Amino acid sequence: MVQNDKNQQDKPESDTPGNNIVVSEEKNRLTQIVQGSSVPTFVIDENHTITQWNKACENLTGFSGKDMIGTKKQWLAFYSEKRPVMADLIVDNTGAGDIGKLYGGTYKKSAVIETAHETMAFFPDLGADGKWLFITATPIFDKNSKISGAIETLQDFTEQKKAEEEVKTLNAELELRVVKRTAQLKAANVKLMELDKLKDQFILNISKEVLNPLTSIKSIVEILTENPDIAPSKRSEFIKVVAKENDRLARLLTQVLDFQNMEIDNLEWEMQDVNMLDTINHAVKSTNLTAPENKITVDLNLPDNVSDISGDRERLIQVIENLISNAIIFSDKTNRKIEIGLSEDAKSINVEVKDNGIGISKSDQELVFEKFRQIQDTEKGRPPGTGLGLTITKRIIDYHQGEIGLTSKLGEGSSFFFSIPKNK
Repeated sequence: MVQNDKNQQDKPESDTPGNNIVVSEEKNRLTQIVQGSSVPTFVIDENHTITQWNKACENLTGFSGKDMIGTKKQWLAFYSEKRPVMADLIVDNTGAGDIGKLYGGTYKKSAVIETAHETMAFFPDLGADGKWLFITATPIFDKNSKISGAIETLQDFTEQKKAEEEVKTLNAELELRVVKRTAQLKAANVKLMELDKLKDQFILNISKEVLNPLTSIKSIVEILTENPDIAPSKRSEFIKVVAKENDRLARLLTQVLDFQNMEIDNLEWEMQDVNMLDTINHAVKSTNLTAPENKITVDLNLPDNVSDISGDRERLIQVIENLISNAIIFSDKTNRKIEIGLSEDAKSINVEVKDNGIGISKSDQELVFEKFRQIQDTEKGRPPGTGLGLTITKRIIDYHQGEIGLTSKLGEGSSFFFSIPKNK
């Protein structure tokens, strides 16, 4: 009997019936906990054999517990090639440094469970497009405090990661927009400052342009008043000058008023059928272009007739007059030559006014239609006028749904052209 007691004492505790029951009960509890958890979870033993693979893990990985339990294929659910999962590393008592090498900068020891390890990792082979998983693995100890396995939980953070990436993308786009908008505002501010200077110069210029004809008219009136017996021929010449200066003043004020009305979208339009051949002939006469005293060679390349367009006749005459006036101002003073062309194609009526003057530089060509801009003659400086003529011209053409442009070479002259859709 004593011998039997001794034999019983020599048996390992795990082999005793009571201990076996306890171990069995613990395994059952673990199984119930794992299988009942909504968190994807699997368990491996000290030999790296899967002992638990719950339903949530099946749903996440697509691998059934039936196919996984009893195998060492835990890697297959996450990687295309065999390598240890975190639970394997825990069972092997791998150091934190080596675990970190496998999982990169997201690995850390758990702040909640002393023996647990955590990481956030992307698994490209998991699911159709890969998944982001937050992994927690912790060892399972036997009664002798030795590692007898490991439990690993997996939380799908794919949607959160996508949301984070979307937020990052949106933030990056927003920052880019802010940078672009800031640059645009800076550019707009520079533009406004430049326009401010141009506007100040415009006011100075227009004051001079208005003052000059008024001074001329005042001087002539004084001469005629102080010399009542002046010769009729001389008196007639003075009156012609007064009329000319009065017309000049009227044109200046009309341009300013037209521009202001365009700025506030208050210009009245009288749309009707317009024949551009008639319009050009009217503008040639009104600008006195062919008068002998102007000493200008005029080449009119006009057809016998063209189709009508829908437009404001007076405004379109104003366009031609503005282009002719510009051509006169900038044409070669020693051998003035101006060409006016008219043609039509299937869709539009096309007009061209060409001079043989100083030409316009490439950089200035982009500015000529801007308000208050005046292209200066390098020899004579600022030309006469308000600097609004081409701005008004472009806005009139734009209103008629047409297009306007120019070609020019320094020293060879300029060609301004526009087209307006024909009546359908």
